[in-house]
Amino acid sequence: MAMSIYYSATRRSSLSSDEVRQVRAIASRFSVDARVEEYVQLGEGLNWESFSYSVNPGRFTSA
Repeated sequence: MAMSIYYSATRRSSLSSDEVRQVRAIASRFSVDARVEEYVQLGEGLNWESFSYSVNPGRFTSA
């Protein structure tokens, strides 16, 4: 079973450095990358799919 949530928003300016850090912190907090890697390496546990997000190119810059 998979679940996808799509959200679209527009704004007049690019994300600030602080906003970029906040987005990354949220994505990191809810990441299941370690569990995915454990499943790949050991074949045990749930077959998770990593959380991902995307934004429009040019609108999201590195902090």
